[in-house]
Amino acid sequence: MRFRVVVSRDLWHKAYSELSVGNQRLAWGQIQRSYHDGQCDLLVRRLWFTRSVPSGESQSPAFDWILLDSPLNTDPGQARRIIEQSHLRTGQLLAYMQVGLGENRDQWIGAISHLGNMEPIQKLLFVGPEMESFSRSTSLKTEQSIPAKWSRVAGGMGHSVLRKFRRQLPMVVGTGRIGSLVAESLVRMGVRRIILVDPDQIEAFNLDATFGTCHGDIGRSKVGAIARHLNRIRPGSLIHALEKDISDKSVIDQARRCDLLISCVDNDAPRRSTAILANQLLKVHLDIGTIVRAFNDSNSEPSENSPREIAADVRLLLPRSCVMCVGGLREPSGITTSKTSDTTLSSLGQRLEPVDMWRSGGRLGSLLSINEIAVGSALQMWLDLLAGQVRQSMWQRIRWESGRGLSVASGSVAGRKDCPICGIRAVS
Repeated sequence: MRFRVVVSRDLWHKAYSELSVGNQRLAWGQIQRSYHDGQCDLLVRRLWFTRSVPSGESQSPAFDWILLDSPLNTDPGQARRIIEQSHLRTGQLLAYMQVGLGENRDQWIGAISHLGNMEPIQKLLFVGPEMESFSRSTSLKTEQSIPAKWSRVAGGMGHSVLRKFRRQLPMVVGTGRIGSLVAESLVRMGVRRIILVDPDQIEAFNLDATFGTCHGDIGRSKVGAIARHLNRIRPGSLIHALEKDISDKSVIDQARRCDLLISCVDNDAPRRSTAILANQLLKVHLDIGTIVRAFNDSNSEPSENSPREIAADVRLLLPRSCVMCVGGLREPSGITTSKTSDTTLSSLGQRLEPVDMWRSGGRLGSLLSINEIAVGSALQMWLDLLAGQVRQSMWQRIRWESGRGLSVASGSVAGRKDCPICGIRAVS
């Protein structure tokens, strides 16, 4: 079994900055196990500072936890002594890591103690800017060269970002007009592995703008048709098609493997489910939605000549923010939260009112033009995150104003601490 510690970048650095300079002695917190592909991810959600080694005897036998240590010396027996002082109960798992090692204080080592055995921690993954993954080995593997077919893409995004991009495993939730375009764009840009999730079949009205479908696909599963299309574009692609709802257990199991969850759905229920899944599994969530609806101030039904609103919302959400707490998603009944969010488009100083665009009246249909604008913007957000240029959650609201052109309100957003999906406190 290979063990990997997964933690949001900002949480790690808040703890590391205090430990590495000696302001704090230890940091610890509960972890959650997530198994997939012969690997166990250890998900870290919060950390607290402490001067003494916590005792497992004060917790339940099912309590798994992590302990970050910044020792004054690299005595090889330190790890075993700390683990012995932890007084683990039968069944508990402890991930012990020494951080701030080496001449530049940037190295780490770690071990897992469970049922009397010790095994090394193989990797450390930061969820957030750059999506960095560090091995316990300090030697760097030689990067493979970029194939000629992606030479122009490499020039556009940079070789280092492209190499990182090609290793990503995204899950696309919803494979209609937007989701099929997202999937095809990812494959053409170099991603080899994609998981597609959609329980629906292709209907006649899907054919106008659902990429990879034709008349003969009517009645067939969306994910199956799109998977076949993607494999024609790039033979050897690993496309996993799941004709399931996002809440299905098999989908949740596959999501454990992913680096990014992309929701391309047209109603709140699967969007909320994706947000919950992203929070539970400590994943980045990219949400894309578009709308074409009538402007109508009267109570009459919209007509052919009614003015149209053509718009899109694109949200890139890092851990500790979600589509519920940044706005734009109805809160389900039975959940008590504050009335409004204090989230703002900080770059413009403009308040983001939690308007539920997707369920408002007067909806007329869909346009490939606004879909392509939204998808391009969303994927560029993801590339900027991999490059480290985006460092916190972002929201773009895109509108096409007839006769005037495109207007975009864009800026960073932050989740709220009382959110029932993602509201947690960081290092304290």
